[in-house]
Amino acid sequence: MKISDVGENTLIEIIQDLISSSESRPDFRRQENLILGIGDDAAVWKTESGLEISTTDTMVQGVHFSFAYSSWYDIGWRAMASNLSDIAAMGGAPLYALINIGLPIDTDVDNVKDLYKGILAVGDKYSVRIVGGDLVKSHIIFITIVIIGASSQNLMLRSEMKSGDVIAVTGSLGSSAAGLRVLSGALTNNSEMHKSIIDTHLRPTPRIIEGQILAENGIRAAMDISDGLVIDLNRLCNSSGVGAIIHTDKIPTDRRLQSDFSGEEILGWALSGGEDYELLFSGPESIVLSVIPMMPSGATIIGEVSGFNVGRVSVLGPENKPIKLNDKGWDHFKL
Repeated sequence: MKISDVGENTLIEIIQDLISSSESRPDFRRQENLILGIGDDAAVWKTESGLEISTTDTMVQGVHFSFAYSSWYDIGWRAMASNLSDIAAMGGAPLYALINIGLPIDTDVDNVKDLYKGILAVGDKYSVRIVGGDLVKSHIIFITIVIIGASSQNLMLRSEMKSGDVIAVTGSLGSSAAGLRVLSGALTNNSEMHKSIIDTHLRPTPRIIEGQILAENGIRAAMDISDGLVIDLNRLCNSSGVGAIIHTDKIPTDRRLQSDFSGEEILGWALSGGEDYELLFSGPESIVLSVIPMMPSGATIIGEVSGFNVGRVSVLGPENKPIKLNDKGWDHFKL
């Protein structure tokens, strides 16, 4: 059996089972300090001063980025922003980062400087200190970032969705996928509108402030949208043992896309495009309605949590007719 047969989620479960078996040993040290391990946006460890949040992510040339349309600066920005988005999903505050980079030996030093300028442009916005890392020789370029953050006791987790809660998202969805479409040559990118769409893909904004507002005001279930709304909501449902219903007419999208793309394309990107790095969250309707006006990027209720069809996301279109999806989102290992 190959990993292309099982896909990313099943492979993670296999690895998680192996780690759980190891941790069950009687001599395993300090197990009580682990608050949250594999299965959420970040791991959480209890320290004497509070809760420590840690996350890591890797971007690989040819898989996550291409120099055909990304600059070194853009790559650094996206690498840092995607990691910060995981901290945001927990409601945490980022503190410091470790940067690991693989580079061919003929890489121009100025390019490496531009990469770090992109990393620092995002990190400085949220007071993230770069404290170390590693440089290695590699045939392809890759960048791995580890971020350590902190949180109060008000964590947001994937496992806290409750039947009867409403589901909401920050910002708008689908623009990153549309930006990639423009970059890939589907449209000329010489207009200001197209440049703005491109920026949503190349230079996403991690919702750190929004995550902290949500956590501080009673929201307990959240994750960031990196692989696509439907597949990420499915992960939330599986972690919480619930189902979900979302309504396509409530999903927020950028109206500027309508001038160049069909409604079907825009909806497809909003549901499955991925790399939006918005926050997907749920809670009692009264709490969600109270926090929406506080969101700098805005937020919209798009559905509700169901006690039925555990682990399943139902997508309803006009007149509440079910929509069948052909593409449910990004999976690293599915062919």
